[in-house]
Amino acid sequence: MDKKAHSVLCAINETSKDGKAVIMEKDEFLSASPGLTGAELNEILKGFVVAGYINLRYQDGDEYCVIALPKGRLIAETEVKQPSKKEDKNSASASPTSLSSIVDTSDLSIGIDYKKLFKYVFLASLAGALPAVLIGVAIIIAVLK
Repeated sequence: MDKKAHSVLCAINETSKDGKAVIMEKDEFLSASPGLTGAELNEILKGFVVAGYINLRYQDGDEYCVIALPKGRLIAETEVKQPSKKEDKNSASASPTSLSSIVDTSDLSIGIDYKKLFKYVFLASLAGALPAVLIGVAIIIAVLK
């Protein structure tokens, strides 16, 4: 997480210490992080919502209703990593407001084994259909007698 995003997250956590919804002005965010633009702020807040750091109830012009979530409070309490020289070169070429520069997106991918899923769904449907067929046959036999 870059320093701008970290300062925005810290500002949210300082305002919403008890985890309740608070209304913050755009100027509060911009003063917390010098050099931050409105477009960057919107991208940072979207990234925080996706990562589960905050809950953004609504945005009305320059007002934001935000709630600091426990995951976001934990991240804000940790120090910002000092980027190495190699990371400095990479961050200069990347957009500072991209989602990957705000949060670690590696944990957002989900791997699904569809063959295994199909097998379990198929077996579950058979397990549900078998008792239904047996009950149906029992009713037909009882009616025919």
